[in-house]
Amino acid sequence: MTDQKKHVLPSSLKGLTDEISRRMPDKTRFEHTISVAYECLSIAEYFTHIDKVELCKAALLHDIAKGLSSKEFEELDRKYSIGFTVHDLEAPAVMHAKAGAMIASREFSTSVEVAKAIAEHTTGAPDMSLISKILFIADYVEVTRKWESCKQARRELYLALEKEDSDPMLILDLTIVSIIDKTAAHIESTGRKVHPDSLLCKEFILKNRKSY
Repeated sequence: MTDQKKHVLPSSLKGLTDEISRRMPDKTRFEHTISVAYECLSIAEYFTHIDKVELCKAALLHDIAKGLSSKEFEELDRKYSIGFTVHDLEAPAVMHAKAGAMIASREFSTSVEVAKAIAEHTTGAPDMSLISKILFIADYVEVTRKWESCKQARRELYLALEKEDSDPMLILDLTIVSIIDKTAAHIESTGRKVHPDSLLCKEFILKNRKSY
């Protein structure tokens, strides 16, 4: 299985990493953030054409709005016109993704692709970019996640990627569907509704992968 420890974040992102650390005083959350970046690099090894700097930017910024209060989300919405939907408001854990995407775009001048990946990293979405797919998966399977479902997903991901003649993009898609199913089962067990973006993401993948 791929070892995170062999990876080094691009030196050009040291300033961004330092700023994230300053703005994220919660040590556990910062450790998760760095672990996601390393996990993204681990998964990216199986793809020849991917901008690792952009990928790491998305990883470092993906939780920049995590832990904000309802009042802070309201202030950000007024400032940036985020446009939270009714479904977002019913699933507060999703709100940090859209807020984080706007912060990344407006305050860190990220690319559209990076902002989009951050916006999609909790629910998934139809027609995700490679960066979006990797970030979505890395956020779920990175090594500080202690839930058995996350550990299992990580094991299965790398076992599949390391097989001879594997199809890495197909494996990412199957992993995303599996994560959505696991997450949906947990959400429904608590009496909550699954965010429609997750259902649309799964539907898009299944519809466009005829071999499933």
